[in-house]
Amino acid sequence: MVNLQSVQTHSAGLKSLEPGLVGVFVGGTSGIALSTALAFARHLQSPKIYIVGRSQSAADEAIASMKSINPSAQPEFLQSDISLLKNVDKVCADIAAKEMKVNLLFMTPGYLTLKGRDETAEGLDRKFSLHYYAP
Repeated sequence: MVNLQSVQTHSAGLKSLEPGLVGVFVGGTSGIALSTALAFARHLQSPKIYIVGRSQSAADEAIASMKSINPSAQPEFLQSDISLLKNVDKVCADIAAKEMKVNLLFMTPGYLTLKGRDETAEGLDRKFSLHYYAP
């Protein structure tokens, strides 16, 4: 296991990387994706952060946190239900139209159900679509 001091030393060195690195955080309005997006904002210079999720209110809170951590951060929310493959294609096209490359892709879309198959409008099981097709 890596010790804490090594992690802290590495994290401190991230500020020396080129400004404007691009991170895409799918499922980034909560959980580990949000925590990672906040760390991305904290440790980099002028990062561009795309948060992909469903909840505008959760995204607004996340963006406010990122801007308070790093005023030079450039967070943007892309509201989308990526259990629908047509939405995955649209999000990818939207990002590709703005960026030449993505430096970090963090995929943790969450979905919890206790019932059986839950079909999307495209006829796919929602959980299977999120965990298999969307990435």
